[in-house]
Amino acid sequence: MPIGYLPFLLAATLAVVGCHSDTFSQAQKTQFGAKRLIAADTTDSPGVYVRFKLVEPTQTVYYVRLHGIGHVSPYYLAPTIIPRTADTDASKRVPSESFTDWFDLKGHAGSLLHKQRFNTGGVAEFLNVIVKFVTASDSTKYTVVIELADQPDEAFVVKRFEETFNDENGKTSFLASPNLREDADRLETAAQMTARRLRWATAASGGQRRSPQQHIIQTHLWTPQRSDLNVEEVKVLDLLGINTVTGLAPEARAAFPNIKDAHASYSTQFGPARTRAEIDQNMRTLANSENLQESHGVPFNFSDEVTARPAIGEDVQARAHFHEWLSQNNINPSQLGVNSLSEVTPLDNYAAYEQAKARNPSAAARVFYYTMRFRQVAGAKRLRWNTESFHKYFPSGWKTSTLTAVQLNGTGLGTGTKEIMGWGGYHLALDWFDLVRKKAVDLFAVEDWLGLQYQYGPYYTWEGFQLLGFQTAQYRSAGNNQDVPIITWITPSDAKNLRLKAHSALAQGSKHFYFWSYGPTPMSTENYWSDLRSMYDGIVRVTRQLASAEEILYPAKHRPTRVALLYSISSDIWQPYDYRNLLDRRGIYLSLVHDQFQVDMITEEDVEAGRLANYKALYTTDPNIKRQAVDKIVKWVSEGGYVFASGNAGTKNEFNEPVSGLANVLGVRAGATAELQVAPAALVDVIDNDDADEFTTSGRWTSGQDSRGHRGSLVYAAAGNGQTNATWTFTDLSPNTYQVSATWFPHSNRATNAPFTIRDGVNGPVLATTFINQQKAPDDFSDRGSQWENLKSVTITGKVLVVELANNADGFVIADAIRIQGHVPSYRYRAGLNGIPHLDRIAIDDEHKESLGPGFGVIGLRTDLQENGGTVVGRFGENLPAVVSHTFGKG
Repeated sequence: MPIGYLPFLLAATLAVVGCHSDTFSQAQKTQFGAKRLIAADTTDSPGVYVRFKLVEPTQTVYYVRLHGIGHVSPYYLAPTIIPRTADTDASKRVPSESFTDWFDLKGHAGSLLHKQRFNTGGVAEFLNVIVKFVTASDSTKYTVVIELADQPDEAFVVKRFEETFNDENGKTSFLASPNLREDADRLETAAQMTARRLRWATAASGGQRRSPQQHIIQTHLWTPQRSDLNVEEVKVLDLLGINTVTGLAPEARAAFPNIKDAHASYSTQFGPARTRAEIDQNMRTLANSENLQESHGVPFNFSDEVTARPAIGEDVQARAHFHEWLSQNNINPSQLGVNSLSEVTPLDNYAAYEQAKARNPSAAARVFYYTMRFRQVAGAKRLRWNTESFHKYFPSGWKTSTLTAVQLNGTGLGTGTKEIMGWGGYHLALDWFDLVRKKAVDLFAVEDWLGLQYQYGPYYTWEGFQLLGFQTAQYRSAGNNQDVPIITWITPSDAKNLRLKAHSALAQGSKHFYFWSYGPTPMSTENYWSDLRSMYDGIVRVTRQLASAEEILYPAKHRPTRVALLYSISSDIWQPYDYRNLLDRRGIYLSLVHDQFQVDMITEEDVEAGRLANYKALYTTDPNIKRQAVDKIVKWVSEGGYVFASGNAGTKNEFNEPVSGLANVLGVRAGATAELQVAPAALVDVIDNDDADEFTTSGRWTSGQDSRGHRGSLVYAAAGNGQTNATWTFTDLSPNTYQVSATWFPHSNRATNAPFTIRDGVNGPVLATTFINQQKAPDDFSDRGSQWENLKSVTITGKVLVVELANNADGFVIADAIRIQGHVPSYRYRAGLNGIPHLDRIAIDDEHKESLGPGFGVIGLRTDLQENGGTVVGRFGENLPAVVSHTFGKG
């Protein structure tokens, strides 16, 4: 089922809460519909007005407090009083059984009164208007009427809600749209939404709850609603098999004692400046404020998406801890360009390193590397201190947990070479392996934040469900064959992708699942699944499968494997080839797993500690490997181990300096070369008619607000002589082939031959002209909440692509959004070590088990390797690297 759209008719009555809503008669719809069509084509869009009436309690006066939550920035609707100042001026209050004056909701909300979104909110992803009827009565029973109109006149009422409920606060909410007449049947009250979700849960579960006893199946509730609705929402979760919830309201906790009440705190301290005593005191204060009871295995989550932050910066205490760590690790100050370790200035990001490198490259490289490693080690150590203090002050039975930030923008377990502004600058991940070694928390969490194709569309991400298996395997591997408790956070998905994500993580050792986040949609801003119908089916399938096989799955452990994959933190810190080696590493892992090999990931520290003795084969794609780890690998190979190397593995040390590394063990001369193909600057881009800098018009165009326009707007022009034009200008592109597509709102008065012209640059040569029938809906594909029609695939020679639309047509022409998608070329990646002194043939498939001497090595990404001028070349195709065989030669 497509996300965000589920046709349904609102029920006339909801017996649970005595709520009903009206849309108007067919005659009225026809009358208003004619006006709507005229408005859509010739006038500005209508307004949105709301008024309220308190029916019960009677014989009182009232006013309304109004605020709300939307799903676009700024997210929160500014609170206001209706009538204005009635909260302080009693004379302004309204008698019961009388309407308030009309309130201009559209004027008050502005852009926050958005059209229906199509992220994950499904049928409910509108602005949710929350209202509280404030009365002079002590009654807790309310009957209210809410009317929405597109003009401040009762003759133009489009939607009418009437609801009876019991609530000491007199609170309810309803959905609103900038396109009332079009969306009337989709607008619901809070009670109607809750009742619909309960119907969905009953249908998905057959009305019977089944949940595992030991596997944690968790979700999260945002801001509470009315108490009766809070209980009904948890009933939804109960039917789906959820057994642990963060954010339970007291009344829901009492109604469902079988559901565990999880907690979280965002005041956990784990920055490099924190001391053991400070953390202990903070945890004692937190324990006193939480006032929790004993529990069994319930998670208490420390913060959210934790990283090695804050940076050391100018903090005196953090710097002192850094200097102390350098001393403990016997770092020679002269290598850092100073006389004393207390003089070392930390380099907290790549930009700082680049500046310092100009003065002393060797010292700068060492200070940068040590700064990164200290921050990671310090973060893990302080999380461990938090766990120790937690168990000291909190009741028994709780499990500390933390969600480590997903490996954003290819940063892996290091830092990126560019700032990620959405994360407030440079992102430095914690060392997941060190977290496990230190037992920093009781329950380790991974998430699928890079696997959100379903949530935001395929162009907002570059990962899929297999990422969860890869991430889970990192934590599992760090346990060195010891059980590592892992919980996997899964964001909104359809049933199929949810199951793929859950099973990928389960197969690599995850025993618990957190379906982030229920919401419900109208009470939260993003990442909710309460109104995504297919999510219900997926959760029920997973919870019932776990319940059926729990006696086998829960105590199960992975058998030991003889295949290891090096995970070099040094490479993730330096990324000499951006994130290409990280992709190579991940591709090798997936290749092995697809070939039915269990893979342990081991770090440089693991190699130094002697863990290679447990394995027969080691794969590595990391260009940077610590010298001590390289020495261990060389010794291990000499004793009969086998190594596979690709992507210039081992050609740099932990300070990003060229070294011979693995050259001798691979039988090649030292000296790495790399040839990297530069990808197109912009593979996908969209320009809408409201993008002022990129969309321009000449002649007479009229603006129209319509939810069927991309982002809720479009412009149109009447048929003419072609002197009225709209232009979309895409800049900063790479020479490439681009598929150009358009979207529009169809109607019978549209042109059947709207002329779109595509140019190579501003005033450049015409690449194509295509004539589009805008009476028909675009239907080639869907993306970002709109349907698209492909215009033409063209190749540009410069950096600018221009699309033009003229009005020399047989009807209205619609200028809405244009989308381009660049061709993704086959990715060629050359990386090798110069000179293969005794290479006769490389053949490591099952038919050719060639021996190249003790512990032979292979450079490259595929089995179709070839000798080319002394460099072994590997090709990286459009998909995953080709499967490499795992039958090793023996010397």
